[in-house]
Amino acid sequence: MTAATLAVFVGVALVAYVTPGPDWFLVLRRAAQGRRVGLVAVLGVQSGLLVHMIVASVGVAAVLLSSAALFTLLKLVGAGSRS
Repeated sequence: MTAATLAVFVGVALVAYVTPGPDWFLVLRRAAQGRRVGLVAVLGVQSGLLVHMIVASVGVAAVLLSSAALFTLLKLVGAGSRS
């Protein structure tokens, strides 16, 4: 993997990481109960997201490295989603 490819991956992962989702509502609800409770919720959510993103990226990379056909399929699906 080149440095440019890694930089693009990290950029996309960061955008996905900071996009609000259902966890955002959990943090807001807990933060309404107090600052400490809100911070604990933030740490829990962020820890879970970090583990999930690492495992997902390693898993996808392993599948793509082991199968040229799946890599081609992923490229075609990605290209088709742009239109």
